[in-house]
Amino acid sequence: MKPIMIASCCTLSALLIACQPSAEQQVTADSMDEQTAVQPQVEAVSAAAEDTKLDSSLIAADREKLTLYKSPTCGCCQGWADNVQTSFAIQSESTEDMAAVKERFGVPAPMQSCHTSVSESGYVFEGHIPARVIEAFMANPPEGAKGLAVPGMPIGSPGMEVGDQFTPFTVYLLTDTGSTPYEQINSKSDL
Repeated sequence: MKPIMIASCCTLSALLIACQPSAEQQVTADSMDEQTAVQPQVEAVSAAAEDTKLDSSLIAADREKLTLYKSPTCGCCQGWADNVQTSFAIQSESTEDMAAVKERFGVPAPMQSCHTSVSESGYVFEGHIPARVIEAFMANPPEGAKGLAVPGMPIGSPGMEVGDQFTPFTVYLLTDTGSTPYEQINSKSDL
């Protein structure tokens, strides 16, 4: 059977439930024909689920992949990944030498944060950048752009949530000649 794309595990569960006979149907079926009439539907959905192998790479197949370089002990980096994974397929690479990663991808010291992500197309995303800002950038990257950065670890940015606290921050555009402000994030509603 050819694999099918299923939007979510919930969709698959709904299909399985819809195809299974109810308890009443199972108990009150007058003949084997009534009981077995539903069986092919259940088998077809089960086979589709097996062939589909619902893992994150299949569900995220239509999304841009970001490779996330982070310290193995950094919780806020994973928080950021959890926040943006609805928009991007995240592949995490843990490393103890983040300085080497930042040097490799040309992230200037004043623009550095705790983690660095790199898109399949080679753009660098440093720090706690909101997913919608990365999406807008990827849809129309400015000429000469290397990527975006949120220096430091602003409270309230994606992955740095602390209750209702929020510190306004700037997302910077990275270019070969330096960095310039790209977008100001003034409140949680801007995320």
